[in-house]
This record gives sequence, structure tokens and C-alpha cells, in this order.
Amino acid sequence: MKKYLLAFVGAGLALSIVLPIFASAQTTSTTNKAKGVKRGEICTRLGNSLEEISKKVGERFTELKNQKETHREEIKTKWDEFVTKRTASRTERDTNFTEHFKELTAKAKTDAQKAAVTAFEAAIKAAIGARRTTVDAAAKAFEDGVKAELDKRQAAVQSAFQTMQTAVKAATNKAKTSCTSGTDPKTIKDTLAASVKSAREAFGSASQIAHDSFKAALESLRTTRQTAFDKAKTDFQAALDKAKTDLKAAFGESTTGGQ
Repeated sequence: MKKYLLAFVGAGLALSIVLPIFASAQTTSTTNKAKGVKRGEICTRLGNSLEEISKKVGERFTELKNQKETHREEIKTKWDEFVTKRTASRTERDTNFTEHFKELTAKAKTDAQKAAVTAFEAAIKAAIGARRTTVDAAAKAFEDGVKAELDKRQAAVQSAFQTMQTAVKAATNKAKTSCTSGTDPKTIKDTLAASVKSAREAFGSASQIAHDSFKAALESLRTTRQTAFDKAKTDFQAALDKAKTDLKAAFGESTTGGQ
């Protein structure tokens, strides 16, 4: 996720090409003036450079939107892998429990013992089912929460990028207009540099706020999930202990259980 945010921030860094390009144009301007080259030719070259900058920013914005979809697919893939592993693990545990119940049934000799085994099996299965239901709900709530928070962060950063893009476009258009109106090239360069710097700083600030908000929300989601997991474990253990106690009354033996 951090990598995804840095990809957005990195997009702003691409705008740093504005300054060296324009600075180069300024140097060229001074040299060309000495040679008598018309200002119009310089403005044309500057205009072409600025158009190229706008094109690159637009391309980067498209890349960022594509990255958003790719990231969502990665999250879905990881979740599917988690569910597959969880299902396999539970199937294995269920098989072990079934064998354990069979062993207990074989040991039961009296009607009271047989009834105790039946009650023990029912109690364990109910406890496992309750724990898994709670765990599954908490895990799904976490997944959905992460997706929602990720969407919020992406929307905030994307909006900030669009704002930056608009500001840079306005600054470049102003630079071209100033150039054709006879404004001193150094003034144009300084004005453009200040505008681009301001746009980049605003983008960086908005991106950081979005990132910090996402981190805080993610930590809250993790805490909520863990609290649910802990309670499910505690409730399961309590049910297991009671079932074992009841079984001991008939067998005088201890049993074990798991998730």
C-alpha cells in the first residue's frame, strides 16, 4: 500500500522537468537575443516544451488510474488465497475431530457414557461453528473496511493530482501568454517555477494527509478484528472447558479441541 502511495507522489516529481526545461529555454533566449533571433521563435520552442510536459502529466494520470485497478485485483487475489488456505486447514481439523469422536464413542460402554460422548460432540461442534462464524465475520469486515479506506485514500490522492494537473496547466498557459505578450523571460520562468512549486507542495500535503488517515483507519480496523478474534477464542475455550468437564463426569478423562 505504501508502494501505491509513493507511486502517486512520484507523479508529482515528474513535474520537476518543468524547471530545467524552462531554465534551458531562458539560457537559449539570452543567447538567441545576442544573435538577433526573434522572441517569437523562442516562444514557439517554449510552447512545444510545455505541451510535452502537459502530455507527460496526462499520461502519468492514466497510469495512476490503471494502478488503482491493479491494486484492487491484488487485494482480491490475496483474500482468495487466504480463504483457500483457511478452508483447507479447517477441513483437516474437522477430520481430526471426527476421528477423535469415533475414538471416544468406541470407549463408551454405558448408556451414560454414550450420551456424554454425543453431548460432548454436539457441544464441540457448536463451539467451533460459533467461533468460525465470528472469525469469518470479523475477517470479512476487515477486508471490506480496508477496501473502503483504500478507495477513500485513492479518491483523495487522485483529486489532489487532478488539482495539481489543473494548476500546472494554468501556469503553463500563462507562461505561453506572457511570452507572446513580451514579458521578460526570467520573469516568466520565476512565475512558472513558483506556480509549479506551489502545486507540487499542495499535492504532497494532500497525499500525506490521505496516507496518514488511511494508516489510522487501518490500525483501527486491525484492533477491531483482533478484539473479535480474542473474544471468539475466549468463548470457544469456555465452551470447550465446560464440555470437557461434563465428559469427565462420565469418563474421568480430559479431551482436547481447536479452532
